[in-house]
Amino acid sequence: MFQRLQAKVVKIVGISYGGEIGFNHAIELASEALGNVKFIQEKKLIGKIVLTVTFVLATILKCGRNRLKHNGNETKLLWMNSW
Repeated sequence: MFQRLQAKVVKIVGISYGGEIGFNHAIELASEALGNVKFIQEKKLIGKIVLTVTFVLATILKCGRNRLKHNGNETKLLWMNSW
């Protein structure tokens, strides 16, 4: 039985944590060896999406803050378009 499992072992990593934190740490350490596994590819894609959304949101908030800051004496009218 062990020989059959040995053929399936991709990489052995040492971790200091248990549970979900340990599992995620093991995935991080083995990510290079698991590069072709769909989970790793999806995790990288989700990470890129989160970074993009964070950047866009930060830009929108910064622009809105600057507009309010520089036009502080005018009356503000806010509305939402329904596309």
